[in-house]
Amino acid sequence: MNFNVTDRDYYLGFAFFPGIGPLRFKLLLEYFGNIKDAWNASEKDLLTINLGLKLTAGFSAFRRKFAVSDFVKTLERKQIYFLVLKDKEYPEMLTQIADPPIVLFFRGNIERLLQMKNKVAVVGTRNMTDYGKRATIRIVSGLVESEVTIVSGMALGIDTVAHRTAIDYNGSTLAVLGTGIDIIYPAGNYHLYWKIVKEKGLVISEYPPGQTGNKMTFPARNRIISGVSKGVVVVEGDRKSGALITAKFALEQGREVFAVPGPITSVNSQASIYLMKNGAQIATDADDIVNELKIEKRY
Repeated sequence: MNFNVTDRDYYLGFAFFPGIGPLRFKLLLEYFGNIKDAWNASEKDLLTINLGLKLTAGFSAFRRKFAVSDFVKTLERKQIYFLVLKDKEYPEMLTQIADPPIVLFFRGNIERLLQMKNKVAVVGTRNMTDYGKRATIRIVSGLVESEVTIVSGMALGIDTVAHRTAIDYNGSTLAVLGTGIDIIYPAGNYHLYWKIVKEKGLVISEYPPGQTGNKMTFPARNRIISGVSKGVVVVEGDRKSGALITAKFALEQGREVFAVPGPITSVNSQASIYLMKNGAQIATDADDIVNELKIEKRY
């Protein structure tokens, strides 16, 4: 192993290996006491903590061919940065959830993350209506006036409008990806991605460069959207909307959930109606959110 590799860099190996997620990683770290010993653990010790024969063999093979130092150089070349759980810059609220990401890859200025004190997620359907778009602009612009950072998943529809509105109103925004940090999905949000990175925002992902999204990664990233936020606002969505997954994570994490009411005859109102029937706060403007979360107004 390259002698320049720091203890912190070993986190990258675990983030890149798909068989060990946040919960297994936590178990490894608790058992071995430090990240370097966990990375270099013998197969016998790995089996002792019930990692399983197949996973242990796979991890051992992965370690033999994965050069941590080379990966660090790749990140530097691509201007991709990372935070690990022990870093003081790692979002404090995210450390409080059951399964915080092993590594947070990011693009943008880390100082922006430290300045993002009050974060609220605004999520919803990709197939938004004109009403949903107008409601998102109304709520996000109001939140920005109170210096709230807007968090969303950079998907088409409500997410995109939330990010764009935050930027248009000179606010800050945090985009959480369900792909590798360098994979811009959907491709139509290429300009939005770089606008967030280069202006008043940050793009983050728990997935390493080059990893494409799938049916598991997008729902998993929703726990990060809610995990970094004080509250989650669902604007539009049907009863199978991914926004409901984010709302579910929010409730499990002890975050406030808000729902924007819509026409009862609209398919896109069903997620909000379901949430309101189950105790979500009603949000018709930013004040409903700011007051409930006790965010001090700046105007």
